[in-house]
This record gives sequence, C-alpha cells and structure tokens, in this order.
Amino acid sequence: MPTRGKPSFRVRRRAAAELPPHMVGETLFQAYRTPLLQFVADWNRSTDKVAMVEEAPFYEGPDKYLLPSISAVVHALVDRANLTVPQWVREHRLAEDWVLLCEPGEHESYFWKRAMAQAPTTCVHHRVYFHPRLLDKGTPDWWLPWT
Repeated sequence: MPTRGKPSFRVRRRAAAELPPHMVGETLFQAYRTPLLQFVADWNRSTDKVAMVEEAPFYEGPDKYLLPSISAVVHALVDRANLTVPQWVREHRLAEDWVLLCEPGEHESYFWKRAMAQAPTTCVHHRVYFHPRLLDKGTPDWWLPWT
C-alpha cells in the first residue's frame, strides 16, 4: 500500500480565472468554501500575485453569487497587497447584500452580523461580505483567534 509523502509545494497555483468550474456543490457553503480558501492560501504563498488575477473568470450559469464572490475576495487581496485592481473585478456586484459562506437571507445570524460589521471596505462595492481573517489563509496568522 502506498504511503503519503510530504505534500508537494510545486503544484501550480490556481488563478482566479480557473475558479468557476470548481465552485459547485449542494449548498453555497459547500461550493465556495474549499476553492476560495485554497485560492487565498495560494495567493498568500505566491511570488507572482498579479498573474493569479490578471485574467477574468468566465461563468454562464444560474449562480448569481459566483462572480461577485470571486471578485470580492480578489478585490480585498489586491487592495491589501497594494496592487492595481484588475478591471474585471469591478464589474461584478450583487443586487443585495450577502455574506460569503452563509445562506442568503440569514440576516439575523451571528456570523452574518459579524461579517457585515468587520468585512474589508472593498466588500461594499460587490455587496459580498466576509470576515477579514479569511484573507489570512495560508499565512502563520491563520490560526490566531478571530476577533
């Protein structure tokens, strides 16, 4: 039986344009959690961040949250790195507020209220909100307490 060796860090990092086909699942939480968190971790470990976001993701489907969610996360990461925001990022926004990884309409949940109150300012443009610590995935700060 083969044994698992050390994980390889030579795996090519997935760019934002490659995310849509991977963002599928029974619920928005299932569909978005792994691909977006892996993208953030890859971003934080990347030496060529611009290449990860230069090409726009393409999606033609019924999920109205998909492109605004990718855009909101990319916008916050690019802003935090003091890089130029790609034009495609500004083109995607929702008609109503939504908290990433929550079910739409969970306005009274603790997580919803906390994310709305603490989200990066770039989230306002897309109307997609998330706790700012999500941006720390892949860094030593990821495991520190979320306040």
